[in-house]
Amino acid sequence: MERQAAVRSIRYWYLNSPVWLGVFILHELWLLFGTMIPFNHPTPAILRTTELFSSKALLWFQYDSLIYLHIAHHGYAPYSLAFYPLLPIIIALAMNKWIALLIMQAVFAGDLYFLNRYFRLLQLSSNQVTLALIFFAFNPAAIFYSVLYTEPLTVLLIAMSLVYALESKYVIASISAGLAVLSHPTGALVGIMLLTLLFQSLFRRDWPKVRGAILWGSGVAIMIILYSLYSAVHWHSFLAPWQGEASWHSRWVWPWSQYTLIFAPLVPVETRVAEMLFAVLSIPYIVGTVLLTKLLSSHKNVPAIIFTWIGVVVSLSFLAMNWPFHSTLRLMSVYFPVYAGLALIKNRRIMTITVILWIAASLYGTILFTHQWWWQ
Repeated sequence: MERQAAVRSIRYWYLNSPVWLGVFILHELWLLFGTMIPFNHPTPAILRTTELFSSKALLWFQYDSLIYLHIAHHGYAPYSLAFYPLLPIIIALAMNKWIALLIMQAVFAGDLYFLNRYFRLLQLSSNQVTLALIFFAFNPAAIFYSVLYTEPLTVLLIAMSLVYALESKYVIASISAGLAVLSHPTGALVGIMLLTLLFQSLFRRDWPKVRGAILWGSGVAIMIILYSLYSAVHWHSFLAPWQGEASWHSRWVWPWSQYTLIFAPLVPVETRVAEMLFAVLSIPYIVGTVLLTKLLSSHKNVPAIIFTWIGVVVSLSFLAMNWPFHSTLRLMSVYFPVYAGLALIKNRRIMTITVILWIAASLYGTILFTHQWWWQ
């Protein structure tokens, strides 16, 4: 009887908790389940070519997480200039990788909290808000939102910046946007929103909004200048972090090129199958981006929508490691307004297929990543 009462109490608490908190708990349990599923590890010969510091890998500490840990404890090296400093600073302050991992769970919870606020500001229905949060929490790159990767930090800071800007709290929005610049190279794309707001406000002669946009943008401008100066002093180049991307054999292509490169000759069958899977998983991002046009009727939504359009195009245009879709899904996952677009899908069958496909991909990605196989 006591056990049944405890189960009923937990169920009552869960059903009456905020939607974003329930989605957070489901996300954490789902990824934990994926980690526990038995799966073979790569051979040492494979790991020597795929994972730096593979000897120090353990469960959630894989791939880029190991590089961020190394930066936090030993500083930058020429190969790591492409990795931005905010996450290493957090790891260094935590002084323990497990504490840092717990901090990142709190960051992801913050993502869901602010996305919940943002989706409600878009005036989505309660069901649509829930769907948007589910799409975000169980996107194909979901594992990277529970490990030592920068994506959850970037989403949190950009979402905070956008929510506070929509509430005309431009000082907090400016600070958040400035910190987003230090989280990831794509963090600087937050500047698209404030520039759009600036031009909108000038056209509408809304002078308070013009001042707000300038204040909002000051955080981005100041942080870019400071980081460039730091780069010049320590690495003898104002553009060292951006030049660091080239050392990872990355280049810019047309946004449709990644789809056509899948069919390049002499590609191993297993590689082609993986690329085709990633291509299929990327399609909902494009669909969600297109569906955002339904929200253009409100001028306050325009900056975030343009930010998403450009962000998705940039993600598709960045060919990492000269391998189609090497990091594309992970890069696209940051542009969170796309999940609101997906929540606007009217066809229930398409909605169901998309949700199931992404949830399955999030589990598969977790299994691979935590067993030292590459996933995005």
